[in-house]
Amino acid sequence: MKRCNRCGEEKSLDSFCKRSTAKDGRNSACRVCAKAIARKWNAELTPYQRRRKQERERLWRANKATFKERIRRYYVKRLYGLDASAYDAMLERQRSVCAICGGVQSSGRNLAVDHDHGTGAVRGLLCGNCNNGLGRFKDSGPLLVKAAEYLSGVALKDPSDHQYCQVDC
Repeated sequence: MKRCNRCGEEKSLDSFCKRSTAKDGRNSACRVCAKAIARKWNAELTPYQRRRKQERERLWRANKATFKERIRRYYVKRLYGLDASAYDAMLERQRSVCAICGGVQSSGRNLAVDHDHGTGAVRGLLCGNCNNGLGRFKDSGPLLVKAAEYLSGVALKDPSDHQYCQVDC
């Protein structure tokens, strides 16, 4: 349950739109109030602003894939320092497959840029599963070795023996 900051009513979480930046992951105004706010805002637009908004929406719908690719390349450049040609060269070197498993990205998405969180150096391009897996193991080599030994049946006899672990397990 959550209280709407506009109408003050206590409502279920389903009555609030998702918002990734909010602490609880939901918008502060309920759906009903959010629609009313949007209607009021749209009603106050000048004819010029309304035409500009419609034009932007039309362009977005017509060129959605192009715009999404531009946005993705912008973030890759900003976060990892890789421009489009560097990313494409890395992708070509890896033959458009994941550097770990050799698979292609299943959902048609681009390969993720893997980087060292300490230095920021780019290591390669990974599929979502491998990238997520490395993150879950905290990019820890000893922890990954321990997991590989476990999978191959050479697991430690005493589970309390953390000789490989340098991170909290």
